[in-house]
Amino acid sequence: MINSQKLEALGVMAGGIAHEFNNALAIISGSAEMLLGDSPDTSQKQAKRILHTTDRTSKLVKQILTFSRMDASSIKPINLAVTIQESVEMVRSVIPANIEIRQDIAGECLNIMGDTTQIHQVVVNLCMNACHAMEEKGGILQISLKNDDESLVLRVSDTGGGITQENKKRIFDPFFTTKEVDKGTGLGLSVVYRIIENHQGNIFVDSEFGIGSTFTIILPKTTEVILVEQACVDNKEGAGHILIVEDEEDLAQLYKEYLETVGYKTTVRNNGEAALSTFKQHVNRFDLVLTDNSMPKMTGEELAKELLTIRPDLPIILATGYSNVATEKKAQHGGILQYLVKPVKLGLLTQAIASCLAKDINMNSRK
Repeated sequence: MINSQKLEALGVMAGGIAHEFNNALAIISGSAEMLLGDSPDTSQKQAKRILHTTDRTSKLVKQILTFSRMDASSIKPINLAVTIQESVEMVRSVIPANIEIRQDIAGECLNIMGDTTQIHQVVVNLCMNACHAMEEKGGILQISLKNDDESLVLRVSDTGGGITQENKKRIFDPFFTTKEVDKGTGLGLSVVYRIIENHQGNIFVDSEFGIGSTFTIILPKTTEVILVEQACVDNKEGAGHILIVEDEEDLAQLYKEYLETVGYKTTVRNNGEAALSTFKQHVNRFDLVLTDNSMPKMTGEELAKELLTIRPDLPIILATGYSNVATEKKAQHGGILQYLVKPVKLGLLTQAIASCLAKDINMNSRK
């Protein structure tokens, strides 16, 4: 097994990468959204491509954090069959022609409480491992999904070389791999195991050396309704003065430019201490505070606590690229109205601001 110090170091590294990566993605994504407003056809195509790429890369950040249990992904009702089929289509495009894919997906009631990106990662990982086991001689990759009372049973089988009894005992251990150097890190199946564990499920492997392997995953079903996400583009005219607190200067400038184009007044400060000082001088000037969490000297959560001590009715939005401390429930318990994970779509940001300001108006009207 991996020792605790090595695991902790891996988690710190992943967290640092995610924080910097998400800040950069926020700048790119936001700039592209602004381009979509009134640019020529060619520029619109480029902007849409940028947005599509940043969406995919943002999901990749969540995958980086999965192993160290530091991702802030939301668990919600998803259709497991749809996620599996999307994953298989991706696998189909990259595997050799000598491998046949067969699917047997059950009919209805295939919803679970889960994270689409993580389940996608599980299916792709298991399918690609199966294909690697058959890449020399070819074979059959079988994916099935069945109802079983309160659970859904996913099976991924191959007709490859199988797994020895000795290796089966260690197959889910971090950094254990039977692949050649530079062909595998040994994190794949340990990440799969963690994801399934975090989804309140179980995973088993059945293999006979020289014949093939079958991975079986059991996940609890849900009857909760899948909500259809609304498009984030919302350029309604805003009104109010927003204090922006963000140590990434380019991102702060992006927020400022965008929010001013939709009608808000803005003031920018690049750290929590400067923001707190400005706020104390003008306690009633600001209608809302938008703050990053991971900042030097004073975090966004610490700033929010100080601001709410001065003005308890102040609407605050906390945005973070990565934090192993801040969580949505903890933030809201501390009086923060909205918790956003970077990169934040600008349309979603204006929706969050409008929602917070509306709540503030309603609360004040009841006093």
